[in-house]
Amino acid sequence: MPYVFQILSLLLEVRPAPIPEPYMQLYPHLLTPALWERQSNIPPLVRLLQAYICKGADSVAASDKIMPLLGVFQKLVASKNNDHEGFYVLSSLVEHLSMAQMGPHLKSVFIILFQRLQSSKTTKYVKSMCWVLLGL
Repeated sequence: MPYVFQILSLLLEVRPAPIPEPYMQLYPHLLTPALWERQSNIPPLVRLLQAYICKGADSVAASDKIMPLLGVFQKLVASKNNDHEGFYVLSSLVEHLSMAQMGPHLKSVFIILFQRLQSSKTTKYVKSMCWVLLGL
């Protein structure tokens, strides 16, 4: 199954923007929690989400599609094994969304980041957090 996500991300990365409708119909299904349970799915799913954000930031930001994406970010950052993957998603959001699109969600992002920092700080987490904060 992870290979499918890798192939989809590659196909989306080489397409010119905007994202075609069949890809956008697939997007909400990529955010379902069941897909994120298998460890082997996480890196290719993150790459696919990054491709969606890169190629269709306005489509992802429209119709309140950011909140489920932030839910995935929260799940990934909560895990010591996957926190760097969560930072990949957050970095893509910061890089490709405008401050007007990202602004309403920044408070919840910072709460998530600092709660994890307080509860279980690691060197990898602190470095990743610094890189993201520098991007803001």
